[in-house]
Amino acid sequence: MDRQFKILPIEGGKITQENGAVFLEGYANTKNQADRYGDVPTVYAAKRDFVYDLKEYLRNPVLLVDHVNAVDHVAGSMTEIREDERGLYFKAKFSNSDNPVVANARQIYTEGHAKGISIAGKFHYENPDEPNQLTLAEIYEISLVAVPADPDALAEAVQKALKSLSEPKTDGGIMETQTEKPSGNAPDINASLGELRKTLETRLEDCITKEKAEKIVEDIVKKLHPQPSGRMVPPQTPEEVMERAEAFKSSPRNTAEKAWTSDYGRKFGNMRNFLLAAKERHPTLTDAKAVMAEGTAAAGGYLVPTEFYMEVVRLLRDASPIMQIANVLPMSTWKRLIPRQLSNVSVGWITEAGAKPVANVNFGQVEQVAKVMAAVVKCTDELLRDSAINLTAFLSELISEAMALEIERIALSGNTANGDPFNGILNSSGVNAPGMAGASVCFDDIIEMLYSLNASYAQNATIALNRNGLKKLLKLKDSQGRYLWQPPAGNVPATIWDVPYVICPTIPNNLGANTDMTAAIFGRFNKALLISPREGIVVRVSQDAYDAGDSSNAFMQDQTWLRFTQALSIDVAQPAGFSYLQFK
Repeated sequence: MDRQFKILPIEGGKITQENGAVFLEGYANTKNQADRYGDVPTVYAAKRDFVYDLKEYLRNPVLLVDHVNAVDHVAGSMTEIREDERGLYFKAKFSNSDNPVVANARQIYTEGHAKGISIAGKFHYENPDEPNQLTLAEIYEISLVAVPADPDALAEAVQKALKSLSEPKTDGGIMETQTEKPSGNAPDINASLGELRKTLETRLEDCITKEKAEKIVEDIVKKLHPQPSGRMVPPQTPEEVMERAEAFKSSPRNTAEKAWTSDYGRKFGNMRNFLLAAKERHPTLTDAKAVMAEGTAAAGGYLVPTEFYMEVVRLLRDASPIMQIANVLPMSTWKRLIPRQLSNVSVGWITEAGAKPVANVNFGQVEQVAKVMAAVVKCTDELLRDSAINLTAFLSELISEAMALEIERIALSGNTANGDPFNGILNSSGVNAPGMAGASVCFDDIIEMLYSLNASYAQNATIALNRNGLKKLLKLKDSQGRYLWQPPAGNVPATIWDVPYVICPTIPNNLGANTDMTAAIFGRFNKALLISPREGIVVRVSQDAYDAGDSSNAFMQDQTWLRFTQALSIDVAQPAGFSYLQFK
């Protein structure tokens, strides 16, 4: 039976004596607060109303020493164990045996020199929205432990790795250490990761299950590549907008809004006045009617002033790694043709007075047609009246988050067959697609992906993958036994076999025939991927809108809904400049 181990301080522990017998009681685990492994024991109401499953343990509720399954290491037995609102309470009776192991443990705990306990069992993390929540602990065994003497013991190695990635904890008990905060912006994880890797290789079967090892790797990936601090899409309800606005008020981003200086912007001065004018259809907006389709005016839509548009563009680049590495080439018309080279110059040898070869270079054309995407922000009238919030910064943050995520999704995995406006890299004809050689990804597969591109495209190329894909590659080694993934060092970012990579959360995890694969995309993004925004962003303001999805009504609920639209084209200009590997 697979076992996972947690070595923890006994919370509220105390020693009592009753009729000559020695008892140890306290909490072996506490709920709703992170333990030393970063897990938060939490009742997952969607499945059950408890955290600890004691059925297996109660078949033989003994108290062991150092998890040794032998009669001479039975320190006593449980007289009481239960789950309450605080956590897992226990009361254990020490054996009065004069066996040296048991007698020593009884004396050490009675004198207060040791305060640790270890839970062995199987731990489950079932809440996809909160992966650190320990939602079910199947307890198989409970043991008295001291700090492990073996520096390679996985419990200690994991403790060091996680502590080096997070703030020190000072909640008392055993295994208390002080870890210096790493200097610079990147976590100093090299030493801890090396120790963790060594331990996983040499002591995995002795100390921890594969399931727990996977979670440790995920924790490291999460620390190195956290999700953006904001929500990935704008809030869906006016209440969520106001909640986000309240948090924004106290953030450093809520600086005083600067007066607009563009010719159009000077008419309004700031975002609040502009939206109020749009809401009231003020005559000053008549010269800013938006054209959202070739030759057709959009009813009620107005071009936003330059200041707001530029703020959204700036944040788009910050929010999406693809916007940072792609070729962003604005377009001033709704449709245009741009050339692309399909073949290289040919070179040949000739004899004296022989015919010279004709160096014909084939060019094709990419037709770019701008399509419109929209983001809707539902808010109460209160937001427009609230002078304590910088509306330009706040709304541009919401809009850029939503648009950046959608641009990234389309650029990487868009599929016109499924209704998307453009095909992304994964669905473009001509992209190199080497497959896995075996049932799971290996070093040879990565080599095939990297070397399926010619030298011109491979030079200065980047790998794009999601965190799940990085987690899988984190454990791979090359033919010399060296890990493909190398952690950041100083100003050098982390790499995969010396190739830089970016984390893109929109890359799917349900690819392949069995929908159980993800993908890594390798290529010269700044040469072969075009993201071409049409000039300007358009806003339409409505107090009469109705949403059939949730039956919400702006007019009846004193709300103002803002619809921001951006026209752009996303094109894989050079499919041969990309290679992708689907893997699991």
